[in-house]
Amino acid sequence: MVLTGSSARAEPAGQLEEFLEWVANVGERGFVDDVLASTMRIMLGETTLNDPGKADVELWTSRIAALTPALRPAMEGVIRRHSALDILADITAPTLVTSGEECICRPPEWARELADGLPNSQLWMMSKIGHSPLPEDPEGVNRRVLDFFSSI
Repeated sequence: MVLTGSSARAEPAGQLEEFLEWVANVGERGFVDDVLASTMRIMLGETTLNDPGKADVELWTSRIAALTPALRPAMEGVIRRHSALDILADITAPTLVTSGEECICRPPEWARELADGLPNSQLWMMSKIGHSPLPEDPEGVNRRVLDFFSSI
C-alpha cells in the first residue's frame, strides 16, 4: 500500500472550520479567484509554487480551475472524516507513507504518526514538496514507489 499526503487523524477543530469554509466557497463559486489561490497553496508546496521550473504549476492550476463545484460533498467528506488512529495497528500490509515537508494541510508530524502506527511501514519525507508529491516530483515518486513494490 502507498499512502501519499495522508493522515489517520480527524481534522483538528480550528482547521476543520477553516477547511469547511473553503469547501463551502468551492460549492458556491467553484475553483476561482481567491478560492483557486488558496487551493493551490494547499495542494502544492511553497517551493513548487515559487519555482515554475520544478513542476508545471500552470497546468495543475488550470486542471483544478476546471473542476466542478459538484465536488463539494466529496471534499466535505474528507474534511469531516473520523480518526482511524486506533485501527492502524491492525493493518499489516507493507506500506510506504509519503509526505511532503511543506504540506500545510497534513503536516509532517501527521505522516510520522501514521507511519508509526502502521506495523509494517516505511516513511518517506520529501523535502521541498507539499501535499501533492506526484505532480511536484513525478519521476522521484514513481521511482521510489517502484523500488518499494519490488522490495516486498
